[in-house]
Amino acid sequence: MEINIRLYKKEDIPHIVNLLNEVFKKQQYFDLTRDVNWWNWKYETNVFGKSIIVVAEDNSKIIGARCLWPWEFCCRGEIIKAYQPVDTVVHPDYQGQGIFKKMNIYAVDFAIKDDAKLLYNFSNKNSIHGNLKLGWHFVSKLEWWIKIKKPLNLLKSKKNDEKKKVFDPITPLDEKDLLYIKDSRTYSELLKTKKDRDFLEWRYLKNPFFKYGIVKIDKFVCVYIITGNSKSKTMTVVDFIGEKSSCFPLIKKINKIGKECNVDFITFLNDNTTMNKGLNKYGYIKIKEKNLVALPLNISLENKVLNYKNWAIFGGLHDSL
Repeated sequence: MEINIRLYKKEDIPHIVNLLNEVFKKQQYFDLTRDVNWWNWKYETNVFGKSIIVVAEDNSKIIGARCLWPWEFCCRGEIIKAYQPVDTVVHPDYQGQGIFKKMNIYAVDFAIKDDAKLLYNFSNKNSIHGNLKLGWHFVSKLEWWIKIKKPLNLLKSKKNDEKKKVFDPITPLDEKDLLYIKDSRTYSELLKTKKDRDFLEWRYLKNPFFKYGIVKIDKFVCVYIITGNSKSKTMTVVDFIGEKSSCFPLIKKINKIGKECNVDFITFLNDNTTMNKGLNKYGYIKIKEKNLVALPLNISLENKVLNYKNWAIFGGLHDSL
């Protein structure tokens, strides 16, 4: 059996989408079906440029795919070109044959030729060992702030296997909000994403799966989603943008929106800036969940990217939020 590893072609798209749906249908967190519209949003119109998509084929049949999602960080005014591996799949009939490793080597080699400086990923307990075996570095467990509004539902949520869906927000994000949102410009030492209008429109407003809401206080805003099922609901703040001098009034307003939406939990990532302290008095506790791993392709970045405190982390970095 001769498995061919190559870059994808446009005519491969429906076959890759079908393979992702077939393999991920039972294990995926959200109740969703990928389609060409989703593909075009995620991979063809990304504001950070072209994705690197590698496929494996057997007799012209697509049996695997490795997708690297482009991103850009800014640190001290320098642009750092990066990729996040997402939507990696191998057909069950071909698993255990080293196909993932071959696709990964092909994709990483291409990223290096494309002058990428960094690969990063949010590995779960099932995938982290594979990353580490391929030379990635463990950076840290992700730090989350969580407000447990209904403590009795905490244990129930751990045993809740019902697929999650996205609920309509009560304060939906719309195009007019993009004129209002202005990210603070700093020459920070953190690895930070440039959140201009093009980014916000692509990442949140045009996302075909998630319906995002917005909470505003002065020049500080947050973007959130409400997810859950018949047993529990969670409000996840995926982004904080703007002047953070209004941090705590915004937290109070987030709590109010969460109450109106009757959520069980409110959660967001510790972003290593203003949102790093003082939240206990608003009912939040800090937990560690999931992993940040990184592969610096430029050795000069190693000390920077392997320290979690150097990352301006936010939920929108993750493709599944």
